[in-house]
Amino acid sequence: MNKQINILQFGEGNFLRGFIDWGINNLQDENNAIAVASPIKSNFIIDLLKKQNGKYSVLIEGLENGKEVQRLDVVNVLKECLNAYTDFSRLIEIAESEELKVILSNTTEAGIAYDETDRYERVPEGTFPAKLTVLLHKRFLKNSLPVEIIPCELIDKNGATLRKVILQYAKLWNLEPEFSSFVQKCHFYNTLVDRIVPGYPKEQADEVNRKLDFEDNLIVKAEPFAFMGIEGVDQTLDNAGNLAIEYILPFSKLGLGAIYTDNLTPYRERKVHLLNAPHTAMSMLGLPNGKETVLEMVVEEPFASKIKTLMLEEIAPKIDLPKEELEIFANQVLDRFKNPFNRHELASIALNEQSKYEVRLLPIIQRYLENGEKVPAVLSEVAEIAKKRWEV
Repeated sequence: MNKQINILQFGEGNFLRGFIDWGINNLQDENNAIAVASPIKSNFIIDLLKKQNGKYSVLIEGLENGKEVQRLDVVNVLKECLNAYTDFSRLIEIAESEELKVILSNTTEAGIAYDETDRYERVPEGTFPAKLTVLLHKRFLKNSLPVEIIPCELIDKNGATLRKVILQYAKLWNLEPEFSSFVQKCHFYNTLVDRIVPGYPKEQADEVNRKLDFEDNLIVKAEPFAFMGIEGVDQTLDNAGNLAIEYILPFSKLGLGAIYTDNLTPYRERKVHLLNAPHTAMSMLGLPNGKETVLEMVVEEPFASKIKTLMLEEIAPKIDLPKEELEIFANQVLDRFKNPFNRHELASIALNEQSKYEVRLLPIIQRYLENGEKVPAVLSEVAEIAKKRWEV
């Protein structure tokens, strides 16, 4: 160990490495040292990270303000690479330390789970929240201060859900009432994260490695766009519009497009209806007409005009955010759709198409109908397709 660890991270996959770790690296603050732990028993990526001394590169490729961007960034903030099973004693040491300020996680959508068969004495066996409960309890017993806990799992209210599950374990295991009070004093955050991270660019790996002074078997490819919405659990914005985490790890300076808010719901709606909904409309409109990719749908007429109209004139007015903000986001999304470095197949978007339509497009159509308004042209066209296919 060569640095005092101030950030503990559960999850070593492409997304965290191409998003938050990349952002923390952007700060160029030598005081930030991350211990990354694999939450599963597999050591594959952890072993590769150890061989590379925690160092890897992020290949940024795509469009930004309509212009092509290609950039290679070397990330060097992962100072310890651990496995949550075989290195649990080291995780306890880190958890007990006063140096630790922040805990991050991305353990997949199924990661934040409660299992009543988990037992305190059997951890590290069990769920990720079970492990975290034990680590926080060890910290509590050492009289160390509460920490900031920022889950990035793609579930609604991820921070509130994680805290709820930890408190369930505290009750299940009959831990001290004072420990539950300690957990309540830790700041948990609900987050909404958005960046396309395709992962390891196999076909470009040799070219990337020629530009580096080390062999990188963990290159992460990512688009230029990044967004992170952060909402406090039982915590409101201060007079400067910040949450407590900003004064410990300034997310506003990480290059992640971070915003602090008292309500993530409109931003979640923005993503579902202005990013995901056009994707579904593209597959519904494009595949029957011989189109294969997202790129074709946003550069070839008449589809390009239809998708732009759908986003800016039909969907955006039904989302509860300022018009200018939505227009900026919609144009960023169109840049993302036009990314020449990312072949996004309509066939993959079409998987589970009916359920996607019902979540992404149908609620907007219903808002028009509930207000007694005529459903506009492009939404009407996809609604007609849905009616013929699924009778919805």
